[in-house]
Amino acid sequence: MRNLRKKNLVLVLLVLFALAVSGTTYAYWASSVTGSNDTAVGTINIGSGNTVSTTVTVGDANGGTDLLVPEGHDVDTNEVDYVMLQFTVAWDSTGLDASGYASTLSFGSSNIQIGGTTTGYEDLVNISYQIGGTVTGSTLNGDGSTAIIADGADVTVFVLVTLTEPADQTAYNAVAGQVITFTGTFTVA
Repeated sequence: MRNLRKKNLVLVLLVLFALAVSGTTYAYWASSVTGSNDTAVGTINIGSGNTVSTTVTVGDANGGTDLLVPEGHDVDTNEVDYVMLQFTVAWDSTGLDASGYASTLSFGSSNIQIGGTTTGYEDLVNISYQIGGTVTGSTLNGDGSTAIIADGADVTVFVLVTLTEPADQTAYNAVAGQVITFTGTFTVA
């Protein structure tokens, strides 16, 4: 009986040691920025004000279950190296006799935050976009047009979010496991 207790004690100590060692092993992207490579769809209506801003949370695309990591680091099934957001923009003339008028649609991003605050590492978040056209995976095909017509067809705006690999562990610690938010502004000129 005494030998069995010693064996069990040794086994428990070995398991605790294994857990302690694996818990301190540094896996660079073990916990990562929340995101998704699924397409999030939003509808933006621009009326007479000509500008609409919306706050985008990277991770809303599929409920935030995937982890956004730098390109080439998506080794698990729940890790992705890009997020493609898709917005449908309609220019509503709101009765101003502008129906059928052609103009230019633009998009801008600002106020990038990581974990709900500015960390000084917002430059690790890359936001690019394409108005109209098509995308293939994480590639904006460059075949779009910025034209928009009042009360005309809706225009799709694709917004691609990627993450640059941090240069050091301090930068990694500031962004790992955090939610990215930014303000997207749609403007008809």
